[in-house]
Amino acid sequence: MNEREIRLNDEFAQALLVDAAEKTPQEPLAFYNEEGDCIEFLFSDESYYAERIDDLLTVYYGRESGEIIGSLIKGVKNFVARFVEDAPGFVIEVHDGKILLDCIFTAGMWQRGDEIIVKKYKKLRDAAARMDVEVEIPMIAN
Repeated sequence: MNEREIRLNDEFAQALLVDAAEKTPQEPLAFYNEEGDCIEFLFSDESYYAERIDDLLTVYYGRESGEIIGSLIKGVKNFVARFVEDAPGFVIEVHDGKILLDCIFTAGMWQRGDEIIVKKYKKLRDAAARMDVEVEIPMIAN
C-alpha cells in the first residue's frame, strides 16, 4: 500500500468510528442540582426543545422525532415534603440517598387532573422505570 492508500484507509476507519459512536444509544442521565433544587433527566442524545407543563415539570422533546426524551423537575425537596404530608400512604423509598426517579413522576402525576399532562408524566415515569433510573438527593431522610 502506498502512503495515499494508507491515509484514505485511516480516514475511512475514523469515519466509521465516528458514525458508530453517533449511533450508540446514550445511557439515561439523571442528576440532581442542589443549587437549583432540580432533577434533569435525559434518555436520548437527540437535540431538544423544552415545554413548561406545570409548576413542577418541564418536558424535553426531540427536535427530529418530536418524542419526549427527558425532563426538568423543579422544586424537588419542597415537592417531596408537601406530597408526603398530603399523601402519607405514598412511600418514596430512599436507599443510600438515592430514589427511583419514577416515584417522583408518579407523585407528580397523582396531583394533576388534566389528562394530557398525566399522559406526559406517565411517559416519563415509564421511561425512568424501564431504565431503572435513580437519583441521589441529599437531605431527603429515609
